[in-house]
Amino acid sequence: MADEARVQEECRKELTAIITAMMKLLADFGTAIRRSDRTPTNRLTVLLGAIMKAQESSRAIVYLGKIGAVDEMNVLLRTLVELVVNVCYFQHASDAELKRFLKHDAIAGYIAMKDFSKATQGTAPFPSDLELRITNQANLAKAESGLGLDARLWNVETKTLKKRADKVDATIGGSHFAQIMASVYVTGSGYTHAGFKTIHRYCYYLMTGKGEHPLVNTFGVANAIHGVSYALHVFGRYIALQHGFDLDAFDSLEKESLRIVEVSREDLRLHRKAQQNPQA
Repeated sequence: MADEARVQEECRKELTAIITAMMKLLADFGTAIRRSDRTPTNRLTVLLGAIMKAQESSRAIVYLGKIGAVDEMNVLLRTLVELVVNVCYFQHASDAELKRFLKHDAIAGYIAMKDFSKATQGTAPFPSDLELRITNQANLAKAESGLGLDARLWNVETKTLKKRADKVDATIGGSHFAQIMASVYVTGSGYTHAGFKTIHRYCYYLMTGKGEHPLVNTFGVANAIHGVSYALHVFGRYIALQHGFDLDAFDSLEKESLRIVEVSREDLRLHRKAQQNPQA
């Protein structure tokens, strides 16, 4: 088991180094875009902001890997994929849809305030100045976006993330966005929505008194960090294609990431085989 743990730790460290290199490439892309356009549009500002947010999310996921928090890594991975898909989609969406996205948070806050007041039946009223501020912000957002004060969603044109991913693929060619939706996003959704896989290990312990093998989470860490490199590669590839940047460095890093995660997976396969045939 010591050798297996060592292999997995080396995989984690090497994958982390790849994430760091990818984040540097994304930052360089952002710097080049800002230098070429001193007065960026709303679309471009959203893209540049997303580069910074993707770096922050990536660092958080990698940090969680140090403590083996695989479930939480996958929750943040799903959010990272949503960020990448939405931001790339908005580079091609209508002006009206972009405006709805930018303004919907104020309306969502207003709806939450009304829902809370209804749930508490007025026993926990909002401070009057806060209620006025939330209401004014919502009314301004309504006027600027065309959304109603009861609009719980901004995405009236493309109601699902998958549809937005498909639209990006159709625009730039290939199926990279569809692929990441069918893999990293789907996996992360099970953790985000607290599916049974998030508690099965605890249920198993309650029923049998047996805990998980100490390597189980270690094996999952490499997969989750590779999910980060996958998401950053899709994001970086999109930006490179749209802005004429070189793709070679990103592609090389993703190939290396795939090689490393395959080492981790092969180690897991050998581990399981040894468990099934302890005398072999």
